[in-house]
Amino acid sequence: MYLVSDAERRKILVALPEPVDERLELLIRLARPGMQVSRSQMVAALVADAPTAPRNLQKIVAGYLSIELGAFAEGHPRGDLPEIKHPGPRRHR
Repeated sequence: MYLVSDAERRKILVALPEPVDERLELLIRLARPGMQVSRSQMVAALVADAPTAPRNLQKIVAGYLSIELGAFAEGHPRGDLPEIKHPGPRRHR
């Protein structure tokens, strides 16, 4: 059995708004209790599971483009989540 996650890799350069990057970190931390997940694996999993119907995608993009920062930040669950240690240089905030 050949898994999508084992397919040849393609590097991409993506710049995310800081609050979206923080949400990505949060999603990784939420997944951590059950498994070890990297940033690239999380992004790939979200893309692989994204809807492919144009209307659904348009709705998602329109929602993203119209969400206000305060409302977005309120959607971040808090609590005891595992610490994430990324390999390589530390990101500066």
